[in-house]
Amino acid sequence: QNVIASTCRITGTVRTFDEHTRVLIQERIEHMARTVSETYGTEASVRYLVGYPTVVNDEAETARFFRTAPKVFEAEQVLVSPKLMPAEDFAYYLQEIPGCFIFVGAGNPDKQAIYPHHHPMFDFDEDAMRYGAKLLIEMVSSYQNGE
Repeated sequence: QNVIASTCRITGTVRTFDEHTRVLIQERIEHMARTVSETYGTEASVRYLVGYPTVVNDEAETARFFRTAPKVFEAEQVLVSPKLMPAEDFAYYLQEIPGCFIFVGAGNPDKQAIYPHHHPMFDFDEDAMRYGAKLLIEMVSSYQNGE
């Protein structure tokens, strides 16, 4: 515990709810690394890999989802998700086309589908795929009908 290391490496992941904060955090990390190293007469380098963009739902598409989803699911099954920070390919689509990221619950305690993503025991109830497909068909139909 009394040894002073000759090097230090810090790693991590950054996720934010908006692009402004995402840029700000990168700037702050680079600034802090520079100023701390200058303070102690050392050198620092930051290798900052920018990953997936922030998932930002379009307001109109989100509203359309909440009008459409009760046609497929019981009203009490259509919920607002708490804010999440997924690293998700869908974010790239949302940068190009208005859309809404949708979760279709696929957990089922009766089938031992109870573990979160990235858990070694993760599984999902494949019956949920049928509901997801029905929802997507209804969303396409509402879009085509201008609803």
